[in-house]
Amino acid sequence: MITGSCLCRGIRFEIRGKLASVAQCHCEDCRKAQGSAFAANAAVAKTDFSFTSGEQLLASFESTPGKHRAFCSRCGSPIFGRRNDDPATLRVRLGTLDGDPGVRPSVHGWLSDKAPWERMPDDGLPRFATGSPDSAMPRLKLRAEDPSSPDARAMIAALDEDLARTYPPEVIFGLHEDDHDDARMVFLVARLRDRPVACAALRSLDASKGEVKRMFVIPELRGAGRSHSADGDR
Repeated sequence: MITGSCLCRGIRFEIRGKLASVAQCHCEDCRKAQGSAFAANAAVAKTDFSFTSGEQLLASFESTPGKHRAFCSRCGSPIFGRRNDDPATLRVRLGTLDGDPGVRPSVHGWLSDKAPWERMPDDGLPRFATGSPDSAMPRLKLRAEDPSSPDARAMIAALDEDLARTYPPEVIFGLHEDDHDDARMVFLVARLRDRPVACAALRSLDASKGEVKRMFVIPELRGAGRSHSADGDR
C-alpha cells in the first residue's frame, strides 16, 4: 500500500494498487500548477485511491476543458489530475507520496513547453515534444572539435552565408586563424543522427569573462525545441 498527503497534512490518502509508469510533464500548465520545472505524474485506477482524512479540503480547478486539477484548499498542494474522457483514472502527483512508490520516471513529455532556465538531465529517458509518442525528439550530440574539421568548416560557411543575407560585412566578426590554436577557445559542433546541425565557439577573455562566437543552427531546426536535448562530451 502507498500513502500520501498534502503539505499541511490535512489531506491524507492511500493507494491500494499499482501505479502506472511515471511521466514528467514539462507543459506550461503543469509548470504553473506545480510551481516547478515539471510535474511528475503516475496514473492509478480511481477504485484503488481512497482518502483516509481531509477529503472535505479537496478543491478542483478545470485548467482546460475536461481536465481537472485537484488540490488542497488549505495549503495548495496538488494531489491529482483527472479527465472527463477517462473517469476511471487519476493521475497522482508523485511529490505528495510517502516513501518509495516503487516506480521510476519513464518519459519526458511536452518538451516544446520546457522552461528556458531548466537544464535537462542526461537520464536516457525518451523525450517527446508533445504528449504523443509520435513527437519523439532525437537527441543532439554536442562535441568539441577543431574548427578546421570538415563539419566545423561547413557549419561556419553556412553561418557566414546566413549572416551575409542580413548584415553588412563590417559588422560580421568571425574566427581568426589564430583562434584555432588558442587554448582559451573551444569550438562545438552539434549533430542530429550524425548530421552537423549547429555550432558555437566559446572563448575566455580573462579569469571571469568570456564570449560566445559563431553560434548557428540550421534554419530547418530553429524554433523546434531541440536545443534542450543535447548530450555533450567535454
